[in-house]
Amino acid sequence: MLSWIRVRGKVTVAGSRLTSLINSITHGIRGSAYARGERLAGRGKLADAAAIWQEGARQGDPQCQMALAEALDAGRGVLPNPKSAFRWYRAAAENGLARAQACLASHYANGFGDAKGQHKADAFVLERSDVQARHWARLAAEQGMVEAQVLLGWLYARDGGPDAPLDIAQACIWYQRAIDQGSIKGMVGLANLIAGGNMPDREPADAFALYEQAAHQNDPTAQYYTGLYLLEGIGTVPDGGAAMAWLSKAGEAGIVAACRTLGIVYRRGRGVERNFAAAETWLRRGALKGDSECMALLADMHMAREAAVANPGEAIIWYTAAAELGHVGALAALGLAHQTGKHVPLDPLRAVYFFEKAAAGGHAEGAFHLGLCHLEGRGIPVDYQKAARFLMMAAELGHANATYNMGVLCFHGHGVPQDQERAMSFYARSAEMGSASGQFRLAHALATGQELLPADPEKAMHWFTAAAEQGHVPAQVNLVRILISRQAPREELEYWRSRLYEAARQGIAIAMTALAEMKWNIDRDAPAAIEMARSAVELGDPLAESLAQYLEARSFSGIVR
Repeated sequence: MLSWIRVRGKVTVAGSRLTSLINSITHGIRGSAYARGERLAGRGKLADAAAIWQEGARQGDPQCQMALAEALDAGRGVLPNPKSAFRWYRAAAENGLARAQACLASHYANGFGDAKGQHKADAFVLERSDVQARHWARLAAEQGMVEAQVLLGWLYARDGGPDAPLDIAQACIWYQRAIDQGSIKGMVGLANLIAGGNMPDREPADAFALYEQAAHQNDPTAQYYTGLYLLEGIGTVPDGGAAMAWLSKAGEAGIVAACRTLGIVYRRGRGVERNFAAAETWLRRGALKGDSECMALLADMHMAREAAVANPGEAIIWYTAAAELGHVGALAALGLAHQTGKHVPLDPLRAVYFFEKAAAGGHAEGAFHLGLCHLEGRGIPVDYQKAARFLMMAAELGHANATYNMGVLCFHGHGVPQDQERAMSFYARSAEMGSASGQFRLAHALATGQELLPADPEKAMHWFTAAAEQGHVPAQVNLVRILISRQAPREELEYWRSRLYEAARQGIAIAMTALAEMKWNIDRDAPAAIEMARSAVELGDPLAESLAQYLEARSFSGIVR
């Protein structure tokens, strides 16, 4: 009941109840403070809107608190102030507003600001806390907010530390709740769990079905994964055409991983016709979106002259951009560029700097070249121990030639104890890994039977062939000599003769010597054989002189006509 009093013959409402009544009437006529602010913001009067929201926020209106927080976050009508924004997000969340609770959860899930900036008085830093993130996300999710349910599923699907451990069961529950409300993001989240092998009772086909369902509802992330599964034949029958269609949709929608995949597929011609122009287009899109892998691949295309207008200078620009983002392959590429002086100033010391950064990032090629720098004194003094350390690092990362070089160090005792048995182990391992030098070294040991390994001509032949196929010229020379001694078919000999001609045209002396031997032994052409032997002498093969003298003597005796 209202208390009425008479003042000078007038009837009025007592005390604060009058104010309440006026506010109530005003609210009914003009709408809530939040609604008034919205109308003002809609007319572009952002400062007026923020002022009204601030008044409502102070009076405890959660909608105004949320609107004010968003204005402070984005600097709409007020100066940006993340610290004050967070305070009002929290106030709205504590007042039960689901949207604010979800926003607060997102802040805690990702953290805010740079911890190094804590010493600044005005810096706002929020440490990541999955405990707090899960708490606030759950409050919003339990109110039925789909976005919060998806967020909570994602939070349970990651390990947030001892106080917020991985909980796949809870992740599935919340993703499924979101899916039950028609959430596409929930489908993608659950598909990701299945794809990651976190649900042993579900198959890749189940993940594909969810991705495809979400893809048909125009979710770009799902379109990317649908394309990827069709490309790889994961959980479905491979279909290159459909894969490229889905990947293109995802790429057009701005999914960087799709741009990268399309670039790689078109560049390699994997399942589609090779198309360097399309590859360059997609990689450039990804690079412009800040993807370091796309930057490095685009640089590779320029270096390999695959770009429409190949430009090594542009390659260096993209390598540099990728390196600044920490791309270890780009760091190694810049190291090689400075080591050789190709398209950048020759600077061995700068090369070492880049190799060191690449090696520190766990890049095998970077560690290998850093090891060679220490081994050969490129830009730094020779240091066998450091060479061994970095070559071993690269070898452990699966670098075949680093493994071979470790064999060389063990064989000679440089930087490590001399150990021929260990050296042969490294040679054999590098050969299996595909090192042409390792294959040649192993073949030589098996051919001679003098280095801890019993002679095995057939295995020697196998490894000489493997190295020769990779263009290892000494292996080609040894292989040809074996084939001649075995009277191999002419077709096989001619194949290797053509490979030796390629090497000889590059000025490799031993290739010319071997060609001279083939002219003598196969073609019985003494003049041509002698001419080739003399050419090998001019190219610098020390053994070619004795061969030339031998051929001249035998030819003079009339043995070969």
